[in-house]
Amino acid sequence: MKKRFPAYDDTVLGMAYDALEDAENLPPRVDPKAMENGDRMNIAAGFLKLDEKLKDYAPLTDNSYIK
Repeated sequence: MKKRFPAYDDTVLGMAYDALEDAENLPPRVDPKAMENGDRMNIAAGFLKLDEKLKDYAPLTDNSYIK
């Protein structure tokens, strides 16, 4: 991160990295609730119309690759 953000203090970069690491799913997986929340944010931002929001996001996920 220091390469991309050289002006930031190492302590700040460490805190940012820790916050991002805590926010990630490990192992990475797709969660229907997260997908729905993303669409809700897109609706609020005007990128997606309310009638385009799906009723069910579960069919879009396939976490069978996670072990």
